[in-house]
Amino acid sequence: MTWDINIVDIKDLQSPDCLQVYDFSAAIDKTFSYHTDFFTIKWNGVGLKFPFTYCLSDILDNLLDIIEELIRLESGEYYTGFLHEEEFDCDWQLNWNCDDLEIRADWRHGPLPVGERGENFCKCTVSKNYFLKSWGKLFEHCVKQVDEHPFEYENYNQILRIKKIIAHVNLLT
Repeated sequence: MTWDINIVDIKDLQSPDCLQVYDFSAAIDKTFSYHTDFFTIKWNGVGLKFPFTYCLSDILDNLLDIIEELIRLESGEYYTGFLHEEEFDCDWQLNWNCDDLEIRADWRHGPLPVGERGENFCKCTVSKNYFLKSWGKLFEHCVKQVDEHPFEYENYNQILRIKKIIAHVNLLT
């Protein structure tokens, strides 16, 4: 036969019981529930609640870039504009020297209504090592949860970066 049409179910092309995803961000979106799974950032004593799904997954590359820069340089500055999305719409200017880290944030939209933000909401000062350990702890949780599902990645870049960061921050005192 020189020509034919076949109907192929994508499940037939994947490993048994594996779900094909592009990267770790996509695995986060498939693992966590938007309505019930959250993480919080304590910003100057105010707990800010963010969903793993469609928030952490959307800002993950920006976070990995920030963390890798903080690990690489003892002192420096870094600017990032997070995606314009409902939960985490802001720009961060980070300045650090040794273990002192200052984050200046321009929150356009996000965790608190504009009227509740106040002056303390524009800047947060924290230990650089504590900041790194906090993200490392969150990443460890995500990896553990995602690993409970049989994902097959098309792109391993994010998960490799995350595992390298976790290994580094676990060595911090």
